[in-house]
Amino acid sequence: MWERLRVSMGCLIWEMERSIQAGGSRTSRRHGKAETNSNGEKTLQRQGDIAMKNTTGKLEVGKPIDYETDSPCIASVLASRVAIFHATKKSIHGAEETWEAKTKWGSVAVRGRLTQTHRSVLDAIFAFPLASSRYMENEKPGPAVFLISPYQIAKKAGVDPTKRKWLEDVILEELRVASVVLKNEHGETLHAGGIVSEWHRDEKFEHRGIVGETSLIRITISAAWMKLMDETLGVRYAHLVEKIGKIHNGPTQALIRFLITHNKANYKLKEALTLIRAIRPEMTRQAVSKMMKDVVANKTALLDDFGISVEQRNDVWFVQYSKHKDVMFTPAC
Repeated sequence: MWERLRVSMGCLIWEMERSIQAGGSRTSRRHGKAETNSNGEKTLQRQGDIAMKNTTGKLEVGKPIDYETDSPCIASVLASRVAIFHATKKSIHGAEETWEAKTKWGSVAVRGRLTQTHRSVLDAIFAFPLASSRYMENEKPGPAVFLISPYQIAKKAGVDPTKRKWLEDVILEELRVASVVLKNEHGETLHAGGIVSEWHRDEKFEHRGIVGETSLIRITISAAWMKLMDETLGVRYAHLVEKIGKIHNGPTQALIRFLITHNKANYKLKEALTLIRAIRPEMTRQAVSKMMKDVVANKTALLDDFGISVEQRNDVWFVQYSKHKDVMFTPAC
């Protein structure tokens, strides 16, 4: 007799089948067979993929992604409509920052250092893991674990893949120590805590798409961040993650991530940049003008790759967007 367990996973839908026969082991029709290692621990071996150790008896492994027909959930819409991540590629004030932001969709208070570079890496982790799992806590979905190739993730995120130490000791560590309190438009707290709970280097493993042996990284995304994705509108855009990473301007990256959370959008460019906190009250007129020029300089890529038009009318710059074919929404990730 079999029982089907269907769990909403921050970025995927896990579908498992569990044997309830005495002594039966948990298996998945799509993912392979349960095996026992030398320590007597159960693992679930996926064909052509990496076994994720089942240490709790409740660790489920997600299905491989078919990028031709599916796209994993990358983020909550609110993560782009409220300025959790600075609209820059480098930190504004230094290692320790505290800021607050508010839009009609919600508000956020952040302590730490979060930029569009951090967001690019986070998006790539959700979009391109080698393997991924979701813990269950008290029969409810908890943290998510992603096994990644740091070289591959860096390339997809648009950062230098040779700077592994910087990726680990700076970007991943800053994602771990940052604190985010996110509230919806009604003032209800949706997230309070960190994004990455922990990360560590994993075993060496030769995997498809990786040349030779490479030390992988296992990253745990916090239960709080995954709960935000579980319970709010999510956006799927795996096909666009690498294209966004190739944009070398932070405000432009933040603008893209903001606009693709809409079905249709029509903003004055200055208004949109103010909403995403790219334009801030303390900025000089010259700094605002330069920022807008830098965004306009990317108008060809914005139109060709994302369907975002940047046009000037009566000396005012506007941005317009209609839903891209590679962007999908889901009521909960």
